[in-house]
Amino acid sequence: MPPRSNSQTDSRGRHDVQRRRSMTSPTIAILLATYRRERLLFQTLRSLNELRSGHAFEVIVVDNDAAGHSARAVNEHRGEFDFPVRGVCEPRPGIAAARNRGLDESKDYDIVCFIDDDEVVDSEWLDEIIRPILNAQADAVSGPVRSDYEVRIPRWAELGDFFSSPRIADGTRVKEAATNNLAIRRSALDASTAPRFDDRFSESGGSDIFLSSQFTSAGNVIVWASEAWVSETVPSSRCTAQWIRTRAIRGGNTHGRVALLRPDRGAGRPGSSIRRLSIVFAGALRIAGGTLGMVTGLNPNRSRRAARGYRTMLRGIGYLRAVVGNDVLEYKR
Repeated sequence: MPPRSNSQTDSRGRHDVQRRRSMTSPTIAILLATYRRERLLFQTLRSLNELRSGHAFEVIVVDNDAAGHSARAVNEHRGEFDFPVRGVCEPRPGIAAARNRGLDESKDYDIVCFIDDDEVVDSEWLDEIIRPILNAQADAVSGPVRSDYEVRIPRWAELGDFFSSPRIADGTRVKEAATNNLAIRRSALDASTAPRFDDRFSESGGSDIFLSSQFTSAGNVIVWASEAWVSETVPSSRCTAQWIRTRAIRGGNTHGRVALLRPDRGAGRPGSSIRRLSIVFAGALRIAGGTLGMVTGLNPNRSRRAARGYRTMLRGIGYLRAVVGNDVLEYKR
């Protein structure tokens, strides 16, 4: 079992950063959830083979296809990699189920890292993403993702940063994090109020935002590691105007649903009329602000202000869809 943290917790459950245990030789698991993307998955594994790090790690691939073809392929080719790797099959469909299976398989590790099965890590990624945890500066660390497009995306999507990671200074505390580039101290996760990914987000995505926002609300610290880069491959099917618009709406829809369902923060009870009204207000503000940016910027294909306004407006629509239960189900099969 992983060593228990010596962090002290007050009556409100808030951790003292200065008392986190510094790690010198942590055990590390890198978790990869996958579904029928074997070519990209092995591209990810090959990039992990090129890591320059003094830290040992194991890779656990969770195949969310009940047929288990990718898990078998990983186990058949494990000898091709310089690190231990194993594939397991999680037959229950949904991204939350796959992530939770990864947690079940990594209970004995000090640090668990999450990346996606369509990403390639930079050679220094592992050292950069775990450094703040090793130095007792954080309970979890998130990093940037650059996008490599198979075909060119619309100009308004470039100007509006529809794919770009936020520009955040190194070491900045963030309130939430996605599992496309995340490291987390396992003992802090296990002791948190939301130690598992919520199945209500299995078809829509967003279980990582739901978990991480509660993680920080309870007093845990997530910091940004600006040099912990990974690159995602964006296939041509996701470079279309329609898919990119839907992606922006889904981003707002995710945050609207998180706000609607969070048990630890928000007006009224989760799902209550008061909570819904607050989300309507948040969505309306985004639609109004985004529309204003589009009007003053004139042309989203030429103006960054207009393009960002378009993105903000679409995210506002996603908030309103969360209120009425018209969710964007990207992972529905």
